Amino acid sequence: MDKWLRLTPDELAEVSRELSAVFQRWAGREIPDDGQRRETVFVFAHGVPARP
Repeated sequence: MDKWLRLTPDELAEVSRELSAVFQRWAGREIPDDGQRRETVFVFAHGVPARP
């Protein structure tokens, strides 16, 4: 997924903290014992100044 945003440096830092918290929550969760097969996946987010 991707999205163009208009952010100040402080706002970008806030987005980074929020996404980091989401990633940490998912990485540290209890894995359900529900018989579902789960694969290891690499998830990342990267924000840099750019133009569409």
